[in-house]
Amino acid sequence: NRVLRMLGAPPPIYLAGSSKCSNEMVVELADAADKKSRVMLFGMPGSGKEHAARFMHTNSSRATNPFVVARFTSINQEEAERALFGHQDKKGGVVPGYLEQAHEGTIYFDEVADIPLGTQRTLLRAINNEQFKRVGGTDFVRVDFRVVSGTAQDVERKIAEGKFSRSLFERLNVVTITVPPLDARTEDIEELANHFIEVFHQERGLPRRSLHPDAVIFLEESRWPGNVRQLQNLVEKVLLLGPASGPIKAEEFTASSSDEFYVSSNRIPSSLIALSLREAREEFERQYLTAKIGRFGGNISSAARAIGMERSALHRKLKGLKVDTKHWER
Repeated sequence: NRVLRMLGAPPPIYLAGSSKCSNEMVVELADAADKKSRVMLFGMPGSGKEHAARFMHTNSSRATNPFVVARFTSINQEEAERALFGHQDKKGGVVPGYLEQAHEGTIYFDEVADIPLGTQRTLLRAINNEQFKRVGGTDFVRVDFRVVSGTAQDVERKIAEGKFSRSLFERLNVVTITVPPLDARTEDIEELANHFIEVFHQERGLPRRSLHPDAVIFLEESRWPGNVRQLQNLVEKVLLLGPASGPIKAEEFTASSSDEFYVSSNRIPSSLIALSLREAREEFERQYLTAKIGRFGGNISSAARAIGMERSALHRKLKGLKVDTKHWER
């Protein structure tokens, strides 16, 4: 990457994943990469829309020119227009905006549905005419850029509510590509996690650790509302907080996650899924019996009657499960 930067060429963008839907997406992105057609990327937050846009840029004839990300979250129309078109003061001083910075390159509108409604009309004219005036300026600035947009919102609904311009949407949505959520391509999770481990090792010097099989099961059986970004953050946290060597085990992900992970729609704790059937059954029995005895104040005889077991049989079961019974009443 350092050599490529010195030569003026951007580093290649790697889209990890070999699942069917990932392969289909890559084919669509590659097919659209070297065309000037405007592309709209639809996908959930964290699914990798910006990464997909960068992939198209680096595989196009514009690859050595700028890739500019335009964001509009929590800004008003005046701020949006200054950010987009730049501004010029009375003395002629110029601050270029997103469009000018993207000349001969690619501009990516991150969450295009956040562009203020008034700015949308001005942007549509700029795209149609390939020129605009800076805020405070009088001269037209001619530009040549490729437009890629991304959104996780229901744009058709926003159009119906009068919050988004249908003309702009139709202008931007010439080619539509869907970036699938991580839950739709769980076969890619191991490859993605290993990719992030390598990236963090190369770029930040974090340990290059492998994934234990139980960790792979845990990751594949978990739900990912935050998609690829959530997986990336979790891998980073484990590498930062975990040991410097040895395989990453499932419990490290459990300990490092601030969110409760559940397996698909079954509401089964993912920590159990990482175990074998025998281990999972024993863990359930251990937790169940401990909780049951606790309800009877540690009285094993009363707990045995409630469970429907002989007291001696319950003692044998607890011993087999290696549950310490010294502090309980017999």
